[in-house]
Amino acid sequence: MITAPNGYTPVASLSTGTPAPFSYSASGSAGCSIAAVGGPVQYASAGTCVVVATTTVATSTTDGDEMSTLDASSIAGTLVLTVLPASRSITLAGGSATVGDVVTLAARYVGGGVVTYALAPGSTAGCQLGAAQLTAATPATCNVVASLSSSGLDGPAVSEPATFTFSSPPVVVSPPPVTPPPPVVVSPPPVTPAPRLAPLTVFVTSEVVTEGHPILVSAEVSGALAGDAVSVARVTLTYTGEGGHAYGPSGTPPQVPGTYRVTPSRATLEISPSADAARYASTVRYVAGTLVVDAKVRAVRVAPVIAPARRFVIDPFPEGSYQLTPSLVRQVRTIAEVIRRDGYRHVTITGYTDNVFTPAFNALLDEMRARSVGDLLRSELQALGVRGVGLAETSSRTGGSVASNTTAAGRALNRRVVVVVTVH
Repeated sequence: MITAPNGYTPVASLSTGTPAPFSYSASGSAGCSIAAVGGPVQYASAGTCVVVATTTVATSTTDGDEMSTLDASSIAGTLVLTVLPASRSITLAGGSATVGDVVTLAARYVGGGVVTYALAPGSTAGCQLGAAQLTAATPATCNVVASLSSSGLDGPAVSEPATFTFSSPPVVVSPPPVTPPPPVVVSPPPVTPAPRLAPLTVFVTSEVVTEGHPILVSAEVSGALAGDAVSVARVTLTYTGEGGHAYGPSGTPPQVPGTYRVTPSRATLEISPSADAARYASTVRYVAGTLVVDAKVRAVRVAPVIAPARRFVIDPFPEGSYQLTPSLVRQVRTIAEVIRRDGYRHVTITGYTDNVFTPAFNALLDEMRARSVGDLLRSELQALGVRGVGLAETSSRTGGSVASNTTAAGRALNRRVVVVVTVH
């Protein structure tokens, strides 16, 4: 009986030293096999292997003087082999975990076999071991060994104890809830609307002069706020002929008789107190006036000339009022002079307004403005000694706007009285 490694090759021989061919066979618990002609023995697992070597030999015998004869006989030899498993190792690494965690055990080894785990001495209470999982219900130290079963020619193995430490989970101290401070609401500063700037109007007073006399046309300003004084320091006047009379436009006053339109522009205004200048609009509205240059009275008889119908606009009236301002009075007086001079006998006076108030109130304003102009015109004609002039006062009734009512300047143009004079 011998112990042989896998692949051991047995060799059979006769004790006589005589060469002979052998036939081999193997059997046993190790699952042995060998070629019939010999060679290495193969093992399937550890165990016992019996190898038999068989040969046939011939022997001769002599009987007296008789001739020798040959006999054949079989001879067998037996070899018992013990096949031991290969030595190997298995390792298991320890570690640390928190109580309640499940640690999956994983041993390291080479070859086949079944691994089992067991708690080793020195483990404290609380360790719980399953098939390949380790846990602990309380803080504990768990020593675990891994065992590896035999597999074929691989022998069994047992690891050194591996230590697993289970500690209590960390105590998480939640901070007290933080109550956010109430949001700081920053209210934007109140938006102060830009002050409405007061508009100013520069207008030319209508004048009637006699040929050869100095022409002194003046411009005035309206729209001053209460407590302020506004005057015209400088202004450019442009003269343009009307009624078919060709003249200008020119900055030089005309010298020949006729009717002229006088248009102001580029005015320089003086505002007192000066600090109030910011309260007024930078754009100034300009309103043209009329200049009438009468011819000198000559001692020449001429055929009477029938004056053409003429139209005069008296404006602007104050908002919501039919009172005649000094400027409006001057315009009415100019019309009275024209009626006296040109012999007009029929006068139609029509009042207009803007859309600020109700239609009923605006209709009343139309009538009252026409009546105010008519009353003053009658008085002026009487003072001039003019008789026999018929005056008719009417209301527009339909609005009759000449400008947009969406702006202060447009509404001022609409607050007016139109006077039409004719000879017949």
